[in-house]
Amino acid sequence: KKLRLPAHHGILFAPTGSGKSVFFNNLIKSLLLSYPDEYYTIFDIGDSFLKTCAAFNGSYFSVGIDSRYAIPLFSEKGKIIQANELDPRRSPHQIGLLNMIIKEGINREALLSASIFDFYKKYKTNETPILEEYQEFLSVYKKGFDEEDREFFVQAIKDIDLYSNPKLPYSKLCNQRKTLKLDNPVRVFELMGLENHKSLEMLYKFMIFNDTAIRKQDVNRAQFVFYDEIKNLLENEVTAKMISNQFRGDRKFGNCIWGATQSAKHYLNAHTSDIMENAYIKVALFTPFNIEAKDGVAEAFRTLGFTEREMKAIANLEPQRQALIKYGSRHSSILNIDPSPFELKLFSTDEHSKKKLDELQKAGKNIVNELMIETEREKNNAA
Repeated sequence: KKLRLPAHHGILFAPTGSGKSVFFNNLIKSLLLSYPDEYYTIFDIGDSFLKTCAAFNGSYFSVGIDSRYAIPLFSEKGKIIQANELDPRRSPHQIGLLNMIIKEGINREALLSASIFDFYKKYKTNETPILEEYQEFLSVYKKGFDEEDREFFVQAIKDIDLYSNPKLPYSKLCNQRKTLKLDNPVRVFELMGLENHKSLEMLYKFMIFNDTAIRKQDVNRAQFVFYDEIKNLLENEVTAKMISNQFRGDRKFGNCIWGATQSAKHYLNAHTSDIMENAYIKVALFTPFNIEAKDGVAEAFRTLGFTEREMKAIANLEPQRQALIKYGSRHSSILNIDPSPFELKLFSTDEHSKKKLDELQKAGKNIVNELMIETEREKNNAA
């Protein structure tokens, strides 16, 4: 705040073993303690934020093809139909989700939008619609159109079947009346269970992006969004553009967007210029590289605005103990991370640690209190 940065978006780059998870967890923990009433959405890889999420009573979703993680593809009728028309704040998100399922939907968006509106008008119950009901509606609805439009609806019905047919596995996520509850202010999503189902994984990511966009409408609360291993998202044109839009547009809502990855090079592609221009905080952990080498690492740091002096400092940071933070284009400083024994216990992700967490949760224990007691006991034993 003293530096009057235009936005507090940030990017972090740290090779394996340099302390990325500890730094990112520490940042999130500090924000949760300082701003407990704001919204937090985290994309996790490998359960890095599992215990931090549990410590702050967040919802952790380790998503797989399981009806417990069903996607809310449709809104309740009363939320999306306003003054006898589609709510302009919610309908784009719903149309976007259906565009992910219907291959030609993006080219026939007006027709798709009209079909959704007419579907809701005829929908009589107060329940949230499911995809199969929309599919059945289209089978009748298509008859009132010319041949070209009918062909679109016939293909749409076929496309939907992969996600709505109860005999097929994707229906567990896309055709359920009871869907994921997303009302917890602190949510962490781990999507590794969908990595072999790319279309479903993309649909899920789009749903999360939609929900963070809807949260922006709450003018009384800011939102923090964190992407672990953002490289995976930046390699895809669709998700890269979504994240770029957040970096470019979310500052006017007071939101903060952060991304972490293993190399500065991962922020340099055709879709990331808005990220580079709007990430006013850049954090580098120890990165072993030669400033004169032609491997692209040094050039990536230069492109991101680091000076020769700062680059030399990054190459000499103490792994897992220090970070160089650059604010805007002129100011930088070295931060000593130095996590406490309690923080190391909180941020650890080994199997024994996960098992212990599961036991504490099942017993209804306060995670923070129990870890503090355990840390103090270990310190006393060592003494």
